[in-house]
Amino acid sequence: MLDQLSEALKSSRADFTDIRCERAWAGTAAARGRRVEGLTHARDAGGVVRCLVHGRGWGSVSFTGFDRLGEMVTRAWELALAVQADPAPRLAPVPARELDLAHAPAQDLRAVPVAERRRLLDTLVAELYGMDRRIVDLQLAVRDEVVERWYASSEGSRIHDLRSEGTFSLVAVARGKGSPRARSIPSRCAAAGTPCRGAKGGRARSARAPSPSSAPAAPVRARCRWCSIPARPAR
Repeated sequence: MLDQLSEALKSSRADFTDIRCERAWAGTAAARGRRVEGLTHARDAGGVVRCLVHGRGWGSVSFTGFDRLGEMVTRAWELALAVQADPAPRLAPVPARELDLAHAPAQDLRAVPVAERRRLLDTLVAELYGMDRRIVDLQLAVRDEVVERWYASSEGSRIHDLRSEGTFSLVAVARGKGSPRARSIPSRCAAAGTPCRGAKGGRARSARAPSPSSAPAAPVRARCRWCSIPARPAR
């Protein structure tokens, strides 16, 4: 992909050009009680081109897919020519960098078929109901995401980044003394791979909620983030 970005940059007539591309794979499995509510698998790709023309300004174009990068560079240059900024922007001096920040997931969700996701979800649901006979209902969601990013500039910077994220969230409803009580377990995030794989053996059990007789708790969401490629500073 970086070679493809480099070829597109060669066609630029702007004083400065950079291209950022991202490809994301995401899968979600959700259950309510013993019923599967959804199994999804999505793949998205896109990016943005920015061009700067000295004495004019910035032009930017966003796109989906990577098959017309050269055309996107030309459009961004044309938009930059149409700008008359006062004062005209100038770039801060930043040295070119070449970085490979790829962290391949140990368990890659892109290789997990939908049928296996369904089996993993059924296993988790069965294990959760088997923890305590007082559990009468639950909401379970497992989400995986792998994001790959590329950055290239006309000044020579080349950056590749590959990260993964897995999120496990659970709300259990148990019947104790009196009315049923709901308990939310803080979402668990893993930085590399599918958190529900190998669920047998206690993955769900390690996230056991406090006693159903405890006071109700509000759902808690947790999310992992990683540093994205920062925008080029101006002075």
